[in-house]
Amino acid sequence: MAKFFNCYNCEDDKGKPGFNFAAEKPVCPKCGLDGTDPHVAHLIVPCRLIHFEPPHPIAKNRGTGKLACGADRPGTQSTGVITAANCPACLASEAGKAAAKPIDVDAFELELVIDAENQQYKVKE
Repeated sequence: MAKFFNCYNCEDDKGKPGFNFAAEKPVCPKCGLDGTDPHVAHLIVPCRLIHFEPPHPIAKNRGTGKLACGADRPGTQSTGVITAANCPACLASEAGKAAAKPIDVDAFELELVIDAENQQYKVKE
């Protein structure tokens, strides 16, 4: 069974440090760094699989009790925060894709009144 690792010699697809990969041994498929070499072992970090549990459609601050990937619940770790989940099946599921949609910040129209002298701001009424 494959394990999850992060290679901190590489960047992810968004340019952030840490390339996440699954493999039997801690060898980065991107750069070839071998985590069994004691001189660079600190750059290949083992990770735990974190599943995504979608939010309940009615109850606030509660999950559905089911993982997005359909995995069995016993012994698993899960989160309701999609950006914290790293299970490839959860991220690829419909619930994972729906949760990962960006928020349209232009939909929130707030006018701010800025008081530069006092370094304060408030929402214009």
